[in-house]
Amino acid sequence: MDIYRGSRPSRTTSVLIETGEGDMTLFFEDFLIYEGEKYRFTYLNATNTVIKVEKITD
Repeated sequence: MDIYRGSRPSRTTSVLIETGEGDMTLFFEDFLIYEGEKYRFTYLNATNTVIKVEKITD
Protein backbone atom coordinates (compact mmCIF):
# COMPACT_ATOMS: atom_id res chain seq x y z
CA MET A 1 0.00 0.00 0.00
CA ASP A 2 1.26 3.48 -0.88
CA ILE A 3 -0.17 6.75 0.46
CA TYR A 4 0.11 10.09 -1.35
CA ARG A 5 -0.71 13.35 0.43
CA GLY A 6 0.38 15.74 -2.31
CA SER A 7 3.37 18.03 -2.52
CA ARG A 8 1.85 21.36 -1.58
CA PRO A 9 -0.48 22.69 1.11
CA SER A 10 -4.13 22.54 0.15
CA ARG A 11 -7.51 23.52 1.56
CA THR A 12 -8.65 19.91 1.18
CA THR A 13 -7.39 17.19 3.45
CA SER A 14 -7.60 14.23 1.13
CA VAL A 15 -5.07 11.53 0.37
CA LEU A 16 -4.75 8.92 -2.37
CA ILE A 17 -4.17 5.35 -1.20
CA GLU A 18 -2.87 2.77 -3.67
CA THR A 19 -3.88 -0.78 -2.67
CA GLY A 20 -4.11 -4.20 -4.22
CA GLU A 21 -7.83 -3.47 -4.67
CA GLY A 22 -7.08 -0.29 -6.66
CA ASP A 23 -6.72 3.42 -5.89
CA MET A 24 -8.86 4.77 -3.04
CA THR A 25 -9.46 8.28 -1.73
CA LEU A 26 -9.54 9.21 1.94
CA PHE A 27 -11.12 12.59 2.69
CA PHE A 28 -10.72 14.45 5.98
CA GLU A 29 -7.85 12.41 7.36
CA ASP A 30 -8.12 12.74 11.14
CA PHE A 31 -5.06 10.80 12.25
CA LEU A 32 -1.64 9.73 11.03
CA ILE A 33 -1.00 6.44 9.25
CA TYR A 34 2.40 4.93 10.00
CA GLU A 35 4.46 2.54 7.89
CA GLY A 36 4.61 -0.96 9.37
CA GLU A 37 1.33 -0.63 11.29
CA LYS A 38 -1.84 -2.55 10.39
CA TYR A 39 -5.11 -0.79 9.56
CA ARG A 40 -8.63 -1.78 8.53
CA PHE A 41 -10.21 0.37 5.82
CA THR A 42 -13.97 0.57 5.31
CA TYR A 43 -14.80 2.01 1.91
CA LEU A 44 -17.59 2.56 -0.58
CA ASN A 45 -17.03 0.04 -3.36
CA ALA A 46 -18.78 2.13 -6.05
CA THR A 47 -16.53 5.18 -5.57
CA ASN A 48 -13.49 3.69 -3.78
CA THR A 49 -13.90 6.35 -1.09
CA VAL A 50 -12.56 5.38 2.33
CA ILE A 51 -15.11 6.24 5.02
CA LYS A 52 -13.43 4.76 8.09
CA VAL A 53 -9.90 3.78 9.13
CA GLU A 54 -9.18 1.69 12.22
CA LYS A 55 -5.77 0.77 13.58
CA ILE A 56 -5.57 -2.97 14.26
CA THR A 57 -3.99 -3.88 17.56
CA ASP A 58 -2.70 -7.40 18.08
